[in-house]
Amino acid sequence: MRIDYKGDEIIISDFKPLEAYKIARRLEAEGINFYSIFLSSVDDVDAEKAVYSLLTEERKHLKFFNQKVEDLSGPLDENSIVDEIDTRIFAPFGESVDLASVIKDGNKAIELGILFEKRSISFFKACLDKTSDAPAKKAFEDIVKEEEKHLESLKGILKNRKSGS
Repeated sequence: MRIDYKGDEIIISDFKPLEAYKIARRLEAEGINFYSIFLSSVDDVDAEKAVYSLLTEERKHLKFFNQKVEDLSGPLDENSIVDEIDTRIFAPFGESVDLASVIKDGNKAIELGILFEKRSISFFKACLDKTSDAPAKKAFEDIVKEEEKHLESLKGILKNRKSGS
């Protein structure tokens, strides 16, 4: 499977469900790391509840994708290059991001979370467009809907913070 970036759009060629699930697993692990660090620095109760909810959802997604990988590959499958791929969610311009320093600024942290969710949505939509397998299609449709809810939640948090509510 090959992944190319065109602005915020993700373009997938040579689609393979197992590889897509492995990449999705990496995305979710990155999200868990981000939201865990973010949760430790949230400074208001409403944002804390929302971030905790997002963290819980990312953990649920990771469990789902782990199961999909296991179902398709079996217990003895060797790691592939996909396991090493840089998903570039938290380094969108090829530079590493020091999450701890970004998260010190609550608004920047939320903006990074918004970027993460947008990139995840783009990836899952690209997978959805490429798959013809009915169960995989349903899985990607469901994940897209959930990630879109995450995006709206973060936008709401940011709006409330900027309006001083």
